[in-house]
Amino acid sequence: MEVRSCAHDAIFRTFTRCGEDPLTLLVDLRPAKEFLKRHIALSYCIRLTSNGQALVDYSKNEYDVKWSTGCWWDKPVILFGPPALRKDHPVVAFLAKEGRARSLQYFPHGFGDLAEAYPYLTTASVRPSSSRRYPSLIEPGLYLGDWASAEATDRLQELGVRSIVTIHNNPENLAVAAGTSRLAIQLADVTTADPAPWFDPITLEGGSRAMLTDLGSAHGTNISGVWIRPKVPRRLQEGDVIRFGASSRSYRVVRLPHVP
Repeated sequence: MEVRSCAHDAIFRTFTRCGEDPLTLLVDLRPAKEFLKRHIALSYCIRLTSNGQALVDYSKNEYDVKWSTGCWWDKPVILFGPPALRKDHPVVAFLAKEGRARSLQYFPHGFGDLAEAYPYLTTASVRPSSSRRYPSLIEPGLYLGDWASAEATDRLQELGVRSIVTIHNNPENLAVAAGTSRLAIQLADVTTADPAPWFDPITLEGGSRAMLTDLGSAHGTNISGVWIRPKVPRRLQEGDVIRFGASSRSYRVVRLPHVP
């Protein structure tokens, strides 16, 4: 089966899944002693047996999903860990030849690069409590979340989010962290409510700050916000559709009003 290389954000996006999104298995191919010192939360430490017949997990984890023969069938799998990882690594080659995973991707630049990009995703814990959920990444610096995302102060601090746009029927009930800039839009949380009058045709310029767009459930299926960074070669245009990996969810791009 086809094996593709991936960027850092492919690993981050596995922590943004919700609802019926498929579970992506994260496979660390480093030696166990390195894995146990520090690894990406909820990842497995996998090696191919000497006879080349099975994949064995050395993570000693207590995850809800245990590694076993066939646990990766019909699931997306991302492999990473060693620097200069290639398709001919024994574990990658085994999974590609078997062809039972839903998709196969590998991160070629090593665990060190991942840890530097997303230090808050690393842990020494092999317990299920090491899991955490982040808002969906639209593009670097722009996240789409929900009420819980807007109140998750620790997660927002890790992402560097200092500005929030919310659309809810009772926005006054949502408390955000001190020092966070917020634009609160009040709108009934039903599919027939039209948010268009609240939006200014001028593109939001957010400087270098990260921003969270928090939408009511009725609006989250057809609307998102665009944060345009300076010097971006291609700007998202109004009407563009953003799709999230293998998920069927998609979001129509609109123009946001100014956030102080």
